[in-house]
Amino acid sequence: MEEIIDQKIEDVDIPFQIKMIHDEISRQMTQHMKKLNITPSQAAILRQFTLAGQDRLPLKLLERQLHISQPTVAGLIRRLEEKEMIRLVTDPADRRSKLACITDKGRAMEEDAKENMLETRTRLLSGMTETEQQILHSLLAKAYTSVRRSK
Repeated sequence: MEEIIDQKIEDVDIPFQIKMIHDEISRQMTQHMKKLNITPSQAAILRQFTLAGQDRLPLKLLERQLHISQPTVAGLIRRLEEKEMIRLVTDPADRRSKLACITDKGRAMEEDAKENMLETRTRLLSGMTETEQQILHSLLAKAYTSVRRSK
């Protein structure tokens, strides 16, 4: 294992490079989020409200958007409720379903988490030109589509 750690990232296979980048970004985000008493997964739930432009979201939508299971979403929502960042209400259109509603405290936390994400993105892309960033984005999208198709 020592020899892999000592290798330059350029000498490592692409899937492992992607994993190394993911691990470093996750480490940095977790470190920052820990100071805020929130996890990156909880921040991702809060982020969905801004992305959707909504204050209320069905739990099923959160599952689909974040590609996570119902029990995982339920646990994340429960912990966000305990922190008073989310509250659950019954969906008036379907009384069997629940809606997650972001609170003012949750919205403020999402803003801080978003700022951290933008700083992380800036660091990640700082050594690239705008054209290189666009190419990277396109290639990553193609790689993701290919991996999803091969399941």
